[in-house]
Amino acid sequence: MEGSGPEGLAELMEGQVQVHRALVDVLREKRDALVRGDLEGLERAVEAEEFLIARAARTGQLYARASEGVDWAQADPEVVTRHERSRRELERLVARLHELNEANSQLLKNSLRYVEAALRALRRYRGLTYEPRK
Repeated sequence: MEGSGPEGLAELMEGQVQVHRALVDVLREKRDALVRGDLEGLERAVEAEEFLIARAARTGQLYARASEGVDWAQADPEVVTRHERSRRELERLVARLHELNEANSQLLKNSLRYVEAALRALRRYRGLTYEPRK
């Protein structure tokens, strides 16, 4: 069964790496959509992000359950090396995701400020627009 013993844990960790790589790609797409003002692209990125976050959570839960009582001292050294390499890659990806989330958050805040300023300007000049005579 996948997820049991060191081999299964190494596979689950590799799966987490794949999901997090996909998340990095989606957050880059989200950033690009924010920069372009592409609402449809932003919606697609958010949907993909939600799906991948749920997938990462499920895999993380599987990993946590499967890791109970695993004796790494008895594991094949190659499996231990695979697991450790994936764990380090996952840490790197999580740090990158944090950076991308911070950047995207700043872009969203800037966009919101722009929209708020535009709305204030519209309210200020409400009576100055062309309206046909009745």
